[in-house]
Amino acid sequence: MPRDETLEKGRIAAEKALALNDQLGEAHNALAAIKQDTNDFEGAEQSFKRALALNPNHALTYHWYGWMLRENLGRPEEAFELHKRAAELGPQAFFSNSAMSLLQLRLGNEAEAIERARTANAADA
Repeated sequence: MPRDETLEKGRIAAEKALALNDQLGEAHNALAAIKQDTNDFEGAEQSFKRALALNPNHALTYHWYGWMLRENLGRPEEAFELHKRAAELGPQAFFSNSAMSLLQLRLGNEAEAIERARTANAADA
């Protein structure tokens, strides 16, 4: 299926879920990811924040919000904190620790980057 079609179907599904219950943090997270993929970073950030307000223990929201801050908005320090929280909470600790390793390397903290990479590898073992 073409990317644009996939994103449109995902947007429709997320919006339908929110129309049924606007208190679903996971649906706000899904909508945020779609907005990010369509370069609506302001809208994505609002949706990520809403998702976290509704479900402050959803590790994947922290992870993907951090990803956007790092890759699209040039806010690595904030991204690091979000990835750190995701790693504390979630089953995808490998991904969050890998992201923190990359961020530490970009920030010039080579020793911390290596340590985070080791933590990521241990989580993946």
